[in-house]
Amino acid sequence: MSSSTGKLVRPSKSKIAALFKPGKQSGNAHTIRLLYHFLDVLDENDKKGVSSEHIDIDDVSDFIVAKEDEEKRNASQVPTLRTTPPPSPATSDTSERTAIAEKYTAKGQAHGVYGLAEAVLVQGYDKDHSFTGNAIFNALYNNFYEILRTTDPDLVQSLISGNLSYEIKHNKALKRHMEALWRKIEKRGQPYQYYQQLVDKRIGRGPSKKEVRKIVGYMELYASTSSGDLATDAGKGYLDFLRSVDSAFYSKTPIEPIWVIKNRAYLSDRKRDAKTGITTRIAKEDRTDIVRHFCRLLRERLDACGGSEDDELTPPLCELGYATNLDRLAQHEKHDSSNYLMNIAKAVCRITKGLEGYRIA
Repeated sequence: MSSSTGKLVRPSKSKIAALFKPGKQSGNAHTIRLLYHFLDVLDENDKKGVSSEHIDIDDVSDFIVAKEDEEKRNASQVPTLRTTPPPSPATSDTSERTAIAEKYTAKGQAHGVYGLAEAVLVQGYDKDHSFTGNAIFNALYNNFYEILRTTDPDLVQSLISGNLSYEIKHNKALKRHMEALWRKIEKRGQPYQYYQQLVDKRIGRGPSKKEVRKIVGYMELYASTSSGDLATDAGKGYLDFLRSVDSAFYSKTPIEPIWVIKNRAYLSDRKRDAKTGITTRIAKEDRTDIVRHFCRLLRERLDACGGSEDDELTPPLCELGYATNLDRLAQHEKHDSSNYLMNIAKAVCRITKGLEGYRIA
């Protein structure tokens, strides 16, 4: 509210949002976001000891105009995008994924953010161009454009390249940006998307094709049932392997007999009886089939890659997710209500000599 001195008493963000009715005007959300940003600047002034209890009306207007001009310039700029991570060490990739990355890069270089947003939409949602130009297409396009326009260019480039973990470790500006994003999530408790990869914890590189084949073989072994004599040395080794996988992260005391599918941590679900408080395991038979199917498809991907078996598989194996609170990543770390395929692979790496340096990051 203005005073006789031509000043504005500093409002809260909630009061700013309450001044607008979402959906009434197309510019409302944009204006609110700019005002939020203006208040973020004032928050920074507070930390520096700069007084900003009262705000000049002209300052608000000038700030919004300047920010809109800046965003228009950024939207028209052609981003510099590359299709692959830096070339060393040698990498192997499938032609389909490379073709998609090259398409995104070409569109971005030719038409900036506008072209990149269109390429993403057409690739994911409009295979036959059946609804190009209609209301649904336009709504999705506007959302994609807004997301890409407000995303750090280095982050966009890294996602196209396929190895965000590596880029964060070798791009200090991107690392600072991601750390700032995480602090905002912690502060605001807002929903977020996450992107986890199986990479070397020191340098951010994924395993080689040869190493991935070893991981696949152990994942299949974990999902198998033994047809031999479990009393033999081979049988005992098989049981010890199962125990090692389950105790790597999940539990120090695997449930016996471990050869029973429902007792394996990643092939079953826990169910707690509300009356007795007793927790039992329920076998998820479809998980064994899914593990085998995943391994078969991954082998096909490896076979389709060119280059040497010692070349890094790029992009590395990854898992994408959406969460509404910070507890989700902690659950993944503890293998609680997590992705069992990812967890088996991580556990296999932990217990296998030569693979223990790989982690989900």
